[in-house]
Amino acid sequence: MDFFPKKSALRANFPILGHFRYFFETVRPELRQYFWGDDNDELPFSRNQRSMVYKRAKSEMVARPLGSIKDMYKEDFTWLNHSLRPIQVAADDFPNLVGQGDNSYHISLLNISGASFGSLSPPAIEALNTGAFLGKFAHKSVEGSLSKYHEAGNGDLIWQISTGYFGCRTPEGRLDRAVFAEKASSDRVKMIEIKLSQGAKPSHRGMLLASKVTREIAVVRGIPEGQDCASGQCPTGIATMDPKRYRVVDVAMKAHRVWNFHHHTIRAVAEMIGAAGVAHPKALNRRHIVRRLSGSEILLADQIYPRVEPSALLRGEIVADQRLAVYWSKMSGASFQPTA
Repeated sequence: MDFFPKKSALRANFPILGHFRYFFETVRPELRQYFWGDDNDELPFSRNQRSMVYKRAKSEMVARPLGSIKDMYKEDFTWLNHSLRPIQVAADDFPNLVGQGDNSYHISLLNISGASFGSLSPPAIEALNTGAFLGKFAHKSVEGSLSKYHEAGNGDLIWQISTGYFGCRTPEGRLDRAVFAEKASSDRVKMIEIKLSQGAKPSHRGMLLASKVTREIAVVRGIPEGQDCASGQCPTGIATMDPKRYRVVDVAMKAHRVWNFHHHTIRAVAEMIGAAGVAHPKALNRRHIVRRLSGSEILLADQIYPRVEPSALLRGEIVADQRLAVYWSKMSGASFQPTA
């Protein structure tokens, strides 16, 4: 059948070699990841970064002896400046107070970023939330709304509401204020995040393939079952809605690994800022960041980037830096729309 060139001229001329060519093209990302990729290639994360995550999650030694393997004389190499008087910093969550009054919240320095129900499997969501409970940090829901698996672990939640209003939308796709009020009053919901734009999918709202829109997801998001919300083939059972695949996810074990990663990362932060001579991440500023511009020139970030005083735009102040002055008159503290 490949002899007749209707879809592929390559397979028509070279049937056997053509099939091999498309096969290797299909598995190219996997071959690059496991066999030919450099340890520092970052698409999206390098092998060294993934290895660090695995080791921290399993409470294995993360620090590498014998110095750095990075090229510190490479242009744009950036580092945190060490202090001549380092200090010992006790590792804690370095909490920050958000809000005021009885509903204010002390949020940890490190929390679980968003991965929505539907993109991740039910046990994966539950394991993340349980880990957040064990480590006393927060778990963000993203645009997929809150599910029972987000609440199963009793961890603190940040409910993200995006342009799709999933979890608090009417059948017409508008905001359902009553449903919103009901979910927002949950003791588990500590903060609400409003997502103004979809970022990677601008103006398309939250997207999910029809094959992943199960009855359960349809109920959680308020959308029709089995219709594109725009391949659940993850072999580890994490990024899939296939019960035959996610049955292998051990919630308790994964939750402890989430907790371990948080714990060891906070300890690493404490060591790092202590080396910089500060006791809390709040004390870090752009003068602590150094960037190499060439083999013989380095500058502090405070010397590279424009400096603006807090609330200067709201107070109508003029900035002296010419790089910003060009645009400053076109901005307003009342709107994202350019004034002229």
